Amino acid sequence: MTRILWFILLFILLTSLELAFISSLPFPFSAAPLVITLSILRLQAQNDPYAIGWIILYGILLDLFRLHTLPFATLAYAIAAVAALIMSRLLFSNRSFYGVLGTTVSVLIVLSVTEILTLFATQLTDTSIISLEDYFSFTFWRMIGATVLLLFFFPLQRSFVSRIHSLF
Repeated sequence: MTRILWFILLFILLTSLELAFISSLPFPFSAAPLVITLSILRLQAQNDPYAIGWIILYGILLDLFRLHTLPFATLAYAIAAVAALIMSRLLFSNRSFYGVLGTTVSVLIVLSVTEILTLFATQLTDTSIISLEDYFSFTFWRMIGATVLLLFFFPLQRSFVSRIHSLF
């Protein structure tokens, strides 16, 4: 029970930080994907497959409250979560910073491709146009933001994990 409670509380904290604080920063800084980055870090470093639940819940939250500029965020984030699980198990090592960074950047690429495909599918019926140049710029800064977040949180996660395990 305490594990589920911590899972939910950390998700609420991370989502609140990303949607209330990080998104209010000026453009390059507002593109940092805190929830995705820390869930992949948890998936890789702590070998916790339930961490992909944060990614899926984040997509559901974005769709539920219409906080995303593109439709079907749940679908895009669910595909990104499955890609994170597959890449962390089969493609990248979980012992190094570069393995976590490779998984994070790859998942962000999968997320971006999925979002672009849903954008093209919805533009067949919708007349609003989103500039691909702006979207690619946002994707680039999202990857830079994830790298900066990993540079900060990767060294801290070992001491934080030992404190969290003492709670269980």
